[in-house]
Amino acid sequence: MFGFLNPFLDTIFAPLLKLGIFWTVLTISFLLSVLITVVYKYTTDQNLMKQLKTEIKELQKEAKTLQENPEQFKKVQKQMMQTNMKVMSESFKPMIYYFIPIIIIFGWMNANLYYEPLMPGQNFSIDVFNNNVNLTNYEGLNFLEQKTVAFNGEEAQRFKFNGNAGEYLINFNVNEKIISKNVLINEQKYNSPTETIENIKIITNNKLITLFNLGFMEIGWLGTYIISSIIFSSLLRKWMNVY
Repeated sequence: MFGFLNPFLDTIFAPLLKLGIFWTVLTISFLLSVLITVVYKYTTDQNLMKQLKTEIKELQKEAKTLQENPEQFKKVQKQMMQTNMKVMSESFKPMIYYFIPIIIIFGWMNANLYYEPLMPGQNFSIDVFNNNVNLTNYEGLNFLEQKTVAFNGEEAQRFKFNGNAGEYLINFNVNEKIISKNVLINEQKYNSPTETIENIKIITNNKLITLFNLGFMEIGWLGTYIISSIIFSSLLRKWMNVY
Protein backbone atom coordinates (compact mmCIF):
# COMPACT_ATOMS: atom_id res chain seq x y z
CA MET A 1 0.00 0.00 0.00
CA PHE A 2 2.80 2.43 0.89
CA GLY A 3 5.40 0.99 -1.52
CA PHE A 4 5.98 4.43 -3.05
CA LEU A 5 7.66 5.42 0.24
CA ASN A 6 10.30 2.66 0.01
CA PRO A 7 12.97 4.88 -1.65
CA PHE A 8 12.51 7.44 1.16
CA LEU A 9 12.71 4.72 3.84
CA ASP A 10 15.77 3.22 2.13
CA THR A 11 17.51 6.58 2.41
CA ILE A 12 16.83 6.67 6.16
CA PHE A 13 17.20 3.04 7.23
CA ALA A 14 19.28 1.22 4.57
CA PRO A 15 22.60 2.62 5.96
CA LEU A 16 21.78 0.82 9.23
CA LEU A 17 22.01 -2.53 7.42
CA LYS A 18 25.79 -2.07 7.32
CA LEU A 19 25.73 -2.52 11.11
CA GLY A 20 24.04 -5.92 10.74
CA ILE A 21 20.44 -7.08 11.11
CA PHE A 22 20.49 -7.22 14.93
CA TRP A 23 21.71 -3.64 15.38
CA THR A 24 19.34 -2.43 12.66
CA VAL A 25 16.37 -3.94 14.51
CA LEU A 26 17.63 -2.62 17.85
CA THR A 27 18.11 0.92 16.51
CA ILE A 28 14.68 1.05 14.85
CA SER A 29 13.10 -0.44 17.97
CA PHE A 30 14.65 2.29 20.11
CA LEU A 31 13.61 5.10 17.74
CA LEU A 32 10.02 3.85 17.54
CA SER A 33 9.89 3.40 21.32
CA VAL A 34 10.97 7.04 21.74
CA LEU A 35 8.34 8.15 19.22
CA ILE A 36 5.54 6.16 20.85
CA THR A 37 6.49 7.22 24.39
CA VAL A 38 6.71 10.92 23.53
CA VAL A 39 3.42 10.88 21.59
CA TYR A 40 1.74 8.91 24.39
CA LYS A 41 2.89 11.34 27.06
CA TYR A 42 1.70 14.49 25.27
CA THR A 43 -1.58 13.17 23.84
CA THR A 44 -2.95 11.62 27.03
CA ASP A 45 -4.10 13.25 30.25
CA GLN A 46 -1.22 12.15 32.46
CA ASN A 47 -2.89 13.34 35.66
CA LEU A 48 -5.94 11.25 34.85
CA MET A 49 -3.81 8.24 33.88
CA LYS A 50 -1.90 8.48 37.17
CA GLN A 51 -5.15 8.68 39.10
CA LEU A 52 -6.70 5.71 37.25
CA LYS A 53 -3.64 3.49 37.63
CA THR A 54 -3.37 4.35 41.31
CA GLU A 55 -7.04 3.43 41.68
CA ILE A 56 -6.45 0.09 39.95
CA LYS A 57 -3.59 -0.77 42.32
CA GLU A 58 -5.75 0.07 45.35
CA LEU A 59 -8.61 -2.04 43.99
CA GLN A 60 -6.23 -4.95 43.39
CA LYS A 61 -5.06 -4.76 47.00
CA GLU A 62 -8.64 -4.60 48.21
CA ALA A 63 -9.65 -7.58 46.05
CA LYS A 64 -6.96 -9.73 47.69
CA THR A 65 -8.61 -9.17 51.09
CA LEU A 66 -12.06 -10.16 49.79
CA GLN A 67 -11.40 -13.73 48.68
CA GLU A 68 -13.87 -15.03 51.28
CA ASN A 69 -16.52 -12.42 50.48
CA PRO A 70 -17.71 -13.26 46.92
CA GLU A 71 -20.35 -10.53 46.64
CA GLN A 72 -18.02 -7.72 47.68
CA PHE A 73 -15.24 -9.24 45.57
CA LYS A 74 -17.47 -9.09 42.47
CA LYS A 75 -18.27 -5.42 43.14
CA VAL A 76 -14.58 -4.55 43.42
CA GLN A 77 -13.78 -6.62 40.33
CA LYS A 78 -16.49 -4.82 38.35
CA GLN A 79 -15.16 -1.44 39.45
CA MET A 80 -11.65 -2.54 38.49
CA MET A 81 -12.84 -3.53 34.99
CA GLN A 82 -14.55 -0.16 34.54
CA THR A 83 -11.38 1.68 35.55
CA ASN A 84 -9.32 -0.50 33.20
CA MET A 85 -11.70 0.39 30.36
CA LYS A 86 -11.10 4.10 31.05
CA VAL A 87 -7.32 3.49 30.91
CA MET A 88 -7.66 1.62 27.63
CA SER A 89 -9.88 4.32 26.15
CA GLU A 90 -7.34 6.99 27.02
CA SER A 91 -4.46 4.82 25.75
CA PHE A 92 -6.01 4.42 22.29
CA LYS A 93 -5.86 8.16 21.58
CA PRO A 94 -2.11 8.30 20.77
CA MET A 95 -2.48 5.51 18.18
CA ILE A 96 -4.10 8.01 15.81
CA TYR A 97 -0.72 9.73 15.52
CA TYR A 98 1.75 6.85 15.32
CA PHE A 99 -0.22 3.92 13.87
CA ILE A 100 0.35 4.69 10.16
CA PRO A 101 4.09 5.56 10.51
CA ILE A 102 4.66 2.29 12.38
CA ILE A 103 2.78 0.27 9.74
CA ILE A 104 4.93 1.89 7.02
CA ILE A 105 8.19 1.18 8.88
CA PHE A 106 7.10 -2.38 9.68
CA GLY A 107 6.46 -2.88 5.96
CA TRP A 108 10.02 -1.78 5.21
CA MET A 109 11.44 -4.06 7.92
CA ASN A 110 9.46 -7.03 6.65
CA ALA A 111 10.75 -6.40 3.12
CA ASN A 112 14.40 -6.00 4.19
CA LEU A 113 14.99 -7.99 7.39
CA TYR A 114 12.93 -11.16 6.95
CA TYR A 115 15.15 -13.10 4.53
CA GLU A 116 18.84 -13.37 3.78
CA PRO A 117 19.74 -11.68 0.48
CA LEU A 118 21.20 -13.61 -2.46
CA MET A 119 24.95 -13.00 -2.34
CA PRO A 120 27.20 -12.43 -5.37
CA GLY A 121 28.75 -15.73 -6.48
CA GLN A 122 26.44 -17.73 -4.21
CA ASN A 123 24.43 -20.60 -5.73
CA PHE A 124 20.69 -20.10 -5.45
CA SER A 125 17.66 -21.93 -6.77
CA ILE A 126 14.20 -21.07 -8.04
CA ASP A 127 11.34 -23.54 -7.68
CA VAL A 128 8.54 -23.37 -10.26
CA PHE A 129 5.53 -25.40 -9.13
CA ASN A 130 4.66 -27.05 -12.42
CA ASN A 131 6.10 -30.03 -14.30
CA ASN A 132 5.85 -28.54 -17.78
CA VAL A 133 8.53 -25.86 -17.39
CA ASN A 134 11.41 -24.82 -19.65
CA LEU A 135 14.00 -22.15 -19.04
CA THR A 136 14.01 -19.62 -21.91
CA ASN A 137 16.13 -16.70 -20.71
CA TYR A 138 18.64 -16.10 -17.90
CA GLU A 139 20.93 -13.51 -19.45
CA GLY A 140 23.80 -12.51 -17.18
CA LEU A 141 23.46 -15.53 -14.86
CA ASN A 142 25.19 -18.89 -14.83
CA PHE A 143 22.72 -21.78 -15.17
CA LEU A 144 23.90 -24.81 -13.17
CA GLU A 145 21.18 -27.48 -13.21
CA GLN A 146 17.50 -28.37 -13.35
CA LYS A 147 15.83 -31.13 -11.32
CA THR A 148 12.45 -32.20 -10.00
CA VAL A 149 11.74 -31.70 -6.28
CA ALA A 150 8.69 -32.45 -4.14
CA PHE A 151 7.07 -30.51 -1.27
CA ASN A 152 4.26 -32.24 0.64
CA GLY A 153 3.34 -34.25 -2.42
CA GLU A 154 3.50 -31.23 -4.73
CA GLU A 155 6.18 -31.35 -7.43
CA ALA A 156 8.22 -28.43 -8.73
CA GLN A 157 11.03 -27.86 -11.16
CA ARG A 158 14.13 -26.47 -9.43
CA PHE A 159 16.54 -24.32 -11.43
CA LYS A 160 19.93 -23.53 -9.92
CA PHE A 161 21.98 -20.42 -10.81
CA ASN A 162 24.69 -18.08 -9.60
CA GLY A 163 25.89 -14.69 -10.73
CA ASN A 164 27.39 -11.33 -9.90
CA ALA A 165 25.63 -8.51 -8.05
CA GLY A 166 22.75 -7.05 -10.02
CA GLU A 167 19.10 -7.46 -10.95
CA TYR A 168 18.19 -10.11 -13.50
CA LEU A 169 15.13 -11.21 -15.43
CA ILE A 170 14.58 -14.95 -15.77
CA ASN A 171 11.97 -16.22 -18.20
CA PHE A 172 10.24 -19.59 -17.94
CA ASN A 173 7.96 -21.26 -20.46
CA VAL A 174 5.17 -22.80 -18.38
CA ASN A 175 2.44 -24.60 -20.30
CA GLU A 176 3.28 -22.52 -23.39
CA LYS A 177 3.11 -19.25 -21.41
CA ILE A 178 6.14 -17.06 -20.73
CA ILE A 179 6.46 -16.19 -17.02
CA SER A 180 9.11 -13.74 -15.85
CA LYS A 181 10.80 -13.68 -12.46
CA ASN A 182 12.96 -10.77 -11.26
CA VAL A 183 15.95 -11.83 -9.19
CA LEU A 184 18.05 -9.43 -7.14
CA ILE A 185 21.60 -10.39 -6.14
CA ASN A 186 22.64 -7.86 -3.55
CA GLU A 187 24.51 -8.05 -0.23
CA GLN A 188 21.85 -6.05 1.63
CA LYS A 189 18.52 -6.24 -0.24
CA TYR A 190 16.27 -8.88 -1.81
CA ASN A 191 13.10 -9.19 -3.83
CA SER A 192 10.10 -11.02 -2.39
CA PRO A 193 11.07 -14.73 -2.57
CA THR A 194 7.52 -16.03 -3.12
CA GLU A 195 5.33 -14.97 -6.01
CA THR A 196 2.30 -16.34 -7.81
CA ILE A 197 2.26 -15.47 -11.50
CA GLU A 198 -0.50 -16.71 -13.81
CA ASN A 199 -1.55 -19.08 -10.98
CA ILE A 200 1.97 -20.57 -10.94
CA LYS A 201 3.84 -20.41 -7.63
CA ILE A 202 7.52 -19.45 -7.90
CA ILE A 203 9.88 -19.48 -4.92
CA THR A 204 13.46 -18.23 -4.67
CA ASN A 205 15.38 -19.99 -1.91
CA ASN A 206 16.26 -16.99 0.27
CA LYS A 207 16.71 -18.31 3.82
CA LEU A 208 14.76 -16.88 6.74
CA ILE A 209 16.93 -14.73 9.00
CA THR A 210 17.34 -16.12 12.52
CA LEU A 211 18.85 -13.75 15.07
CA PHE A 212 18.53 -16.08 18.07
CA ASN A 213 18.20 -19.85 18.15
CA LEU A 214 16.86 -20.98 21.52
CA GLY A 215 16.69 -24.63 20.56
CA PHE A 216 12.93 -24.92 20.96
CA MET A 217 12.30 -21.80 18.83
CA GLU A 218 14.02 -19.40 16.46
CA ILE A 219 13.66 -15.63 16.80
CA GLY A 220 13.84 -13.35 13.78
CA TRP A 221 13.50 -9.60 13.38
CA LEU A 222 9.91 -9.39 14.67
CA GLY A 223 10.54 -11.32 17.91
CA THR A 224 13.72 -9.30 18.52
CA TYR A 225 11.79 -6.07 17.90
CA ILE A 226 8.98 -7.00 20.31
CA ILE A 227 11.37 -7.97 23.13
CA SER A 228 13.62 -4.93 22.72
CA SER A 229 10.69 -2.50 22.37
CA ILE A 230 9.17 -3.77 25.63
CA ILE A 231 12.49 -3.12 27.39
CA PHE A 232 13.04 0.29 25.78
CA SER A 233 9.45 1.42 26.41
CA SER A 234 9.61 0.38 30.06
CA LEU A 235 12.87 2.29 30.62
CA LEU A 236 11.69 5.36 28.71
CA ARG A 237 8.38 5.52 30.60
CA LYS A 238 10.20 5.43 33.93
CA TRP A 239 12.72 8.06 32.80
CA MET A 240 10.02 10.37 31.41
CA ASN A 241 7.50 9.70 34.21
CA VAL A 242 4.85 8.43 31.82
CA TYR A 243 1.76 6.78 33.28
